[in-house]
Amino acid sequence: MDFETAKLDLKTFLLNASTEEINEIIDDVHPVDVLEIIKNSSEDDAKIILEKLSNEFIGDLMDEEEDENRYEFLAQFSDYRQKDILVEMSSDEITDFIGTLDKKEKEDVLSKLSVEDKEEIHDLLQYDPKTAGGIMATAFIRIREHKTIQKTLIYLQEHAEDAEMAYYLYVIDKEDHLRGVVGLRNIVASPFDTLISEIVNENIISINVNDSQEVVAQVFSKYGYVMLPVVDDDNVIKGVVT
Repeated sequence: MDFETAKLDLKTFLLNASTEEINEIIDDVHPVDVLEIIKNSSEDDAKIILEKLSNEFIGDLMDEEEDENRYEFLAQFSDYRQKDILVEMSSDEITDFIGTLDKKEKEDVLSKLSVEDKEEIHDLLQYDPKTAGGIMATAFIRIREHKTIQKTLIYLQEHAEDAEMAYYLYVIDKEDHLRGVVGLRNIVASPFDTLISEIVNENIISINVNDSQEVVAQVFSKYGYVMLPVVDDDNVIKGVVT
């Protein structure tokens, strides 16, 4: 089967399958392919497909859309659904999106965010978009060094789904200074009464909020990590870059 035939089959499936059937396979479909199908479809077909897609996947489509088209893409949904879609997007994605808008569009999008999200986005917009602070995400797992493994596992069950990546937990003190990192494997392999401070790896590489994207890329290339913590000049963790 060639690529064009595969896309045609995917479009047929998206048009005719139920929402439940689509949700079962959508994680295996790249958002770019769905976005291309939508763009090459009639207005009616595009509407049918978009109505069946989850808000989370619409957020993925938003991230793949060209900067100049994102606001128009979002605006085709009701105000109520726009709010739900924005909730599913990470803080860095929304910040990038807002950074491309004019004043009126920016105010419109911000009006659909919660007070907490507005404050978070406002903080991110203070950073130069070409620095680590400008590209970092603020949804990550941080844990106090005095917590036990049992309490950490309970915390993970409640919050891991909202994090950028949950493979690593960043260990902090009570002032949010970065103390080290703990891998998920170490968490599940340790007795429940073990303190995080007993298994933390203090040999951690971090990047500063003001480091350029070039410096960030060099650090990723040198160490081969999939995620790096971002700290300020006082070593307080502010976010992560993946």
